[in-house]
Amino acid sequence: MRHEGLLGATFADGGVGAGYAEGKVLIVKLGDRDLEPEEYHVRPDNEITGWAHVCSCGWRGTHWRRAATPRDQDLPARRVWSPHPSPPMDTIDLISGHEYGEHIAPVRDDVLASLPHLPADRALTAVGQARELGASWTDIATAAGLTPEDAHARWQHAPVQVFTRRHGAQLAALTRLCTPAD
Repeated sequence: MRHEGLLGATFADGGVGAGYAEGKVLIVKLGDRDLEPEEYHVRPDNEITGWAHVCSCGWRGTHWRRAATPRDQDLPARRVWSPHPSPPMDTIDLISGHEYGEHIAPVRDDVLASLPHLPADRALTAVGQARELGASWTDIATAAGLTPEDAHARWQHAPVQVFTRRHGAQLAALTRLCTPAD
């Protein structure tokens, strides 16, 4: 299963937003269900109730609630205040809490463990997958029994899919749904 994570805005009914524009949030999940592109819709960003890191496999990180005022912010209680649809930059690492990295670590480790046993064409694809999952060149080199420099030289052109079809559909929907009609 492919793992695609995002720090999403959350809503009272379990909706999760993936992008913001013109005071609106693109809703791409309801509960644990990924919406199909034709189901994407927007909601006002003032309805955001919090933020959580989510994955396309259904995993969700710790939920952080949106505080009503700056005085209501309480980071140990996971309440964050933001006047914007996204949390403040200094709290994003707290919200993510490296939970997503821990979530995908076993998948990344499996890909790396398979690397020495793969033919060249499949190794190139595996390196791309490992990079998508956060593996460093040192991680890849260690798994393959190479130096980081040799691993980079061998696999620097490994396909890394940063912008997926789903991301493209989300961007297109956000543009379509948030562009004012003439």
